[in-house]
Amino acid sequence: MIEAARTTARVDRKNTLFDDGRIETDRLAAERLVERTGHAVSTGEPGLTHLFPSPAALALADLDGLGLTSARIGALRALAGAVKDGLDLSGSADDVIGALTALPGIGTWTAQYVAL
Repeated sequence: MIEAARTTARVDRKNTLFDDGRIETDRLAAERLVERTGHAVSTGEPGLTHLFPSPAALALADLDGLGLTSARIGALRALAGAVKDGLDLSGSADDVIGALTALPGIGTWTAQYVAL
């Protein structure tokens, strides 16, 4: 069962919750991604079933059918590959923005958000 945080949300036929920012849809796609590609764990914590996949695993994972567009899949693979190869996000905001926008599918707004 999906609970909406806003009264403006609606559920489609695939039980995907949509709102004005696609937040819930993106959360569900991330949940599917972690369930498919992450490492299963048994912690006793309710809801914690998998660890997020490593950049190497994510760069090679089959991401079809998770609710992501092909552009998002490409951007996610590019970012995972760059992190696997040593992408440094510890520099200045300008350095981080420059490194991220050099990757396919990552625009200025996203890079600036990460650089915060």
